[in-house]
Amino acid sequence: MLTFVLLTVEGSRRLVANLTVWDCPIPTQTPADVGIATYETTQIQLQPDQVLTAWYIPSQNGASVLLLQGHWAGRDGMLAEAQVLTRHGYGVMLLDPHPCAGPDVAHTMGYAEVSDVAAAVKFMRQRPDVIDSKIGVFGFSIGGVIAIESAARIPDIQAVIAEGNFDNLITNITPRVARGSVIGGLVQALVRFFYRRYTGVEPDQVKPIDSVAEISPRPILFIAGEGEIEANRTLAQYEAAGQPKEMWVVPEVAHGGYLQRWPEEYEDHVLNFFDRYLLNP
Repeated sequence: MLTFVLLTVEGSRRLVANLTVWDCPIPTQTPADVGIATYETTQIQLQPDQVLTAWYIPSQNGASVLLLQGHWAGRDGMLAEAQVLTRHGYGVMLLDPHPCAGPDVAHTMGYAEVSDVAAAVKFMRQRPDVIDSKIGVFGFSIGGVIAIESAARIPDIQAVIAEGNFDNLITNITPRVARGSVIGGLVQALVRFFYRRYTGVEPDQVKPIDSVAEISPRPILFIAGEGEIEANRTLAQYEAAGQPKEMWVVPEVAHGGYLQRWPEEYEDHVLNFFDRYLLNP
């Protein structure tokens, strides 16, 4: 029995450490590799001792979108989406993830990262190519969580796309096999303990399903593969959101790969949404 408990404790610790403590990923591609010739490399100051690097592609239509990649990915994690947006005149910012801000900076999976988004949005608002704060945020997976949590707290964000995001941090990071079981309570308590230990944040502060209602009357579009909507409770998030809201359930995919599987449909949904709410509000 003691061995089982010790293994459960160590397994929970490793799980949380893997999610929150990781090295800054080095980009393997640049915007030029997807045909975006004009871009700038800039520094986003978070605190006196914390800086994130970003790529910024200037806007041609007066609107700009911050892209937020998935877990463990660098600022090159959404270059394909950036290519779609820039081809239609949108400005784009691609931002390093939170662990790149400095040594020993943990990824909180949706809490501290809101400050990163606030600093990036402030940079974009000051750009001469961005007209009347026409700024959107578009995130995948954990980036979708950050997009929702940020839009709920940052009024300058005018439109949100969240794709493949979960509804509740503590539920999401508790192993599925432990949920609802006798051992599940112990595992969840351990996950809470180690998350607080590594991040200094209470996990209940990251609940997109609670935060999403704060975005209205600004619009949100949920994108989710049909294979993930139950686990992520996408429909429940959609129902919790205020108007205006939209949802696209992507056929034949689970988590990610939406653009690759349905490129024309994906482009139509994303561009129609941002065109309607950023270019023609």
